[in-house]
Amino acid sequence: MSRIHRAAIQAAIADADERERNRSIVVLAVDDAAENLHILKTILGLAGYAFFGVPSGHECLRIVNRLQPRLILLDIEMKGMDGFETCRRLHELPALRTVPIVFATAHKQEEDLRAGLAVGGTDYLVKPFDFIRLLERRSEEHT
Repeated sequence: MSRIHRAAIQAAIADADERERNRSIVVLAVDDAAENLHILKTILGLAGYAFFGVPSGHECLRIVNRLQPRLILLDIEMKGMDGFETCRRLHELPALRTVPIVFATAHKQEEDLRAGLAVGGTDYLVKPFDFIRLLERRSEEHT
């Protein structure tokens, strides 16, 4: 077997190992747009993460303790409870105070970024999503 083939096989095994390690990592996304949840489920699923998507802040608060996510992706503009209020309420739950909350939103204004960080958000992704950046951030949290 050539070195190239051996390297390709080793890379495929390493990739499979990484996906298997990721399966125990729960990512919870909160977005009232079903298509955004579908895109995130596809991308994060391919990377091996256990993905759960919910359409509202209320639904998020209802299930979050049961899921014990390692990352929460949160839209800002949602019907009912917005992302800022959802973030505030999540930080009231002791088990979630250290869980990173990344605002994933179409809002690009600096004041939205500041408001998100002020209520406890740890980062900010602008839609359409930069999936490579999202996956890099997940990897950085494991190192």
